[in-house]
Amino acid sequence: MIKNQKTATLFALLAVLMWSTVATAFKVTLLYFSALQMLFVASLTSSLVLLIICYQQGKLNLLKESF
Repeated sequence: MIKNQKTATLFALLAVLMWSTVATAFKVTLLYFSALQMLFVASLTSSLVLLIICYQQGKLNLLKESF
């Protein structure tokens, strides 16, 4: 039980750390990109990550069935 508690606490702290940097990163990014460019990069990145996860799990065939 203690190991699960430590793991949960670690994940919670990591989530807080990541969310706390979002506003600053967004402001800095707006200096270099338009909102449309940021949307494109975010969509492309998330799509690629999800494709990699599907590939590693061997579920690409399920993705093909959806389209």
